Amino acid sequence: MSRPAVVFCVWALFLAILLAVLWTIFDWDTLSLVLAGAATAGTLVLALLAAGFGRGRAARPARPLSYASVGIALALSCVLMGLVVGAWLWLVGCGLFALAVAGLVRERRT
Repeated sequence: MSRPAVVFCVWALFLAILLAVLWTIFDWDTLSLVLAGAATAGTLVLALLAAGFGRGRAARPARPLSYASVGIALALSCVLMGLVVGAWLWLVGCGLFALAVAGLVRERRT
């Protein structure tokens, strides 16, 4: 089994545990159980797709990681959460976005 398939299987296991805890311990409604079950089933489908996707192909060399692109993703999530939480998180996200864009510019120059 490929590594991405294992990751999806572990994630599906976590979702199944969450579904079991929701069903046994908490006061639940039908929609919550359906959503948790659908998320578990969808993740298992992704695991099956990931297991069969890379067969028969040569492995590609890994590209170097870009920490600036991860910073942009974190910054955008901070900005979106800041719309709900408050202006302080929105401003932190904007500052992180500026730093991440500067990091991307630096990466492109070298």
